[in-house]
Amino acid sequence: MSRNKTPTMRFFSQVLATVAIIATGVAAELEKGIQLGEIYGGPHGDKYSDVELVEAGQEVKSITIRSSDRVDAVGLDIVSVDGNPSTLYHGGNGGDKNTLTLAEGEYITGIEAHWGKYYRKTRVMFIEFTTNAGNTISGGTPQKNTDKIDTDIAPEGYQLGGFQGYAGNELDSVGCIWTSIEPLEFNRYRKMLGREAKCESSELASGELSADVHTNDPPPSGSDASTAQSLAIVTAKNFVSGTMGGGCEAFVGYPLETVKARMQTQQNDSRAFTGPFDCLKKSLQEGGITSLYRGASPQIFRSAMSASIMFGLMGQYRYFYSKTLFDNPDYALIAAGVSTGFTEGMLYTPFEVIKVRMQTLYGGTKTRVSNWQCVRDVYSRNGVGGLYRGFWPTAGREMLGNATYFMAYETTKDLLLNRFVNNVPDLSPESVNLRTYQSIAFSGGCAGFMYWLVVFPVDTVKSVLQADRLDKPRFNGITDCCLQLYAEGGPARFYRGITPSLLRAFPANAVTFVAFEKTMSFLNQLF
Repeated sequence: MSRNKTPTMRFFSQVLATVAIIATGVAAELEKGIQLGEIYGGPHGDKYSDVELVEAGQEVKSITIRSSDRVDAVGLDIVSVDGNPSTLYHGGNGGDKNTLTLAEGEYITGIEAHWGKYYRKTRVMFIEFTTNAGNTISGGTPQKNTDKIDTDIAPEGYQLGGFQGYAGNELDSVGCIWTSIEPLEFNRYRKMLGREAKCESSELASGELSADVHTNDPPPSGSDASTAQSLAIVTAKNFVSGTMGGGCEAFVGYPLETVKARMQTQQNDSRAFTGPFDCLKKSLQEGGITSLYRGASPQIFRSAMSASIMFGLMGQYRYFYSKTLFDNPDYALIAAGVSTGFTEGMLYTPFEVIKVRMQTLYGGTKTRVSNWQCVRDVYSRNGVGGLYRGFWPTAGREMLGNATYFMAYETTKDLLLNRFVNNVPDLSPESVNLRTYQSIAFSGGCAGFMYWLVVFPVDTVKSVLQADRLDKPRFNGITDCCLQLYAEGGPARFYRGITPSLLRAFPANAVTFVAFEKTMSFLNQLF
């Protein structure tokens, strides 16, 4: 039998290998001539760092701050040792622009930052830079909504050469990258890390770096045309990244999803399995590992598309609600989750029907039944309505689940990043990257766990309705289904099969968010 992997298998293997590498990464020592300062602010938005784009001996021409009542962006115009100019810029395009042009022999040597909560998100509220000549440039509102104030001073012989932190449409956090005023051995730092000498690339040296954009934040304010273009780009990135994350989730979690469906739909008078592990054992004995992936094709497709829809529409809906209805971003997030869930219910209820019927009605038979045969069977008996059986439980599951899912993810990620990344001094860039993705993976796992804990009773009703007979259905609607299930086993009946779902939820959703964030990071480098 051939051992050659298909392109799909190779893709999933690479993503899973990336997750493993993240969990076992090692820190590297920074080159003399470049030192990292402390980061001030919160973990929201996308992580940025200019550490690979700066070098000892570079010249800083000017510094720019965009701000209103909070800081929107910071930027530096620099010239490399070999004379190539470039711009380092992080944040959005809102607020008023303020620029300080440096004189010959003038260097930025100090920073003061104020940061605090703004609608539960930590933002940089005020920032001020000082030069060795005593000149200053500032932006934002001092001490407004400020929880903390701190300062940093360049080491002797160093200047501000770049930035690090998190940013979206505003500056969520910022830290200094100090570079030696005097040049060291050319490009030694980049060669030590095994990377190409990027400053030799005229394309990068002369290009302007675009601002980082958080996946679920609205685009920067500006003209209608630029805003529409930015929103379209961010949405496209969310759709593509969501597709990758959803496909990986389905591949990892489908076997336990099959066990869950078979446990949910068995009746008390004809119980074939004593528990989830007995179900797994008997399924393997009857049909091997392939029986656990029976019906996987529509599920992987549906999972990839639904994750694409979920992440893509979450950004769209969140932008709409934050602009029209809610000032509180948490309310906008919840409303976006509910709206996205209803849209998902309309789009992929037919996929759920086919998946459940393949898993439960055809799962143990020796006769091979294709997904298309299952579709024709349902349609011939009940028409289009048969493919939308259980629509309201499906939509209700996603509406309730999405709100829980994203709130759990955001809250857990904020706590972990503040505890293990933002408030830990002297971390190398590799350690920051490792801890960030570990926090993302753990937060994704917790979000998936909470999702199923909250929506599982609704999912049970959905699965039972969709697995019901087509010609002589046992249940006469949602209410009748709930009453009969309660009569069978009380409240516990609605949680039958939850063990494999919870076991599946953590690794599957950890992989989802890691794959999503890795893909988003890659796309941000391209666009």
